[in-house]
Amino acid sequence: MTLMHRMVNHLDAPRRYFTLTVDELCMTCVGMLLMVVSSHKLLTVLLCGLLFSALRSLKHGKGPRHLWVLSYWYLPALTHRWMLNKLPASHHRVWQV
Repeated sequence: MTLMHRMVNHLDAPRRYFTLTVDELCMTCVGMLLMVVSSHKLLTVLLCGLLFSALRSLKHGKGPRHLWVLSYWYLPALTHRWMLNKLPASHHRVWQV
């Protein structure tokens, strides 16, 4: 293979840092920061581990944008209206043009 043509193995795979996706990395950094600041180290590690495993089970192998889809369909519109402002509310199943 020449340097002019580089084939990417997984085109739709999310970008990873230290084998973590961006949202998992953010959660890990916040957990480490809380562990440094907190006086209850063991409780903080257990809580962050529980939240991390809950995040991974919610995504179940999909990319970081899957959480936006879940929030669009299952949370109230006020929680995601600032980010997904071009989409209609999720309770409108039929779009009328």
